[in-house]
Amino acid sequence: KIVLVFFSTLKGALVYVVGLCGIALLMNFLKKDSSALYYAMYIFIMLGSFVCAIASCKKFHGRGFLIGLLSAVPYSLFVFLLTGILSEFNISSNIVMVFLLSLLGGFLGGITAVNTRL
Repeated sequence: KIVLVFFSTLKGALVYVVGLCGIALLMNFLKKDSSALYYAMYIFIMLGSFVCAIASCKKFHGRGFLIGLLSAVPYSLFVFLLTGILSEFNISSNIVMVFLLSLLGGFLGGITAVNTRL
């Protein structure tokens, strides 16, 4: 079962990394620092956690919100490590918001996966 959580975490991480690369390319293309693009990163963090929770809930049939929250924890650790590596472990107070957003995305993804046929 840990392997299933690992693969669902990879699915969510793939969404996050692709979104992060897209934001980086868009910011490079626009040649300016846009705060809207900066906050779009938070959307991709939540979307990655959402995908991770949906993938986990489809494998572990049970309470959606609980499985969604539990699947968001390894995803949050991945995002924390990736952010730390990219910023040379100069972590700010935004990491608490990142953790809460990923838990919220997992919560919503778990509920969505249980109540729909995705």
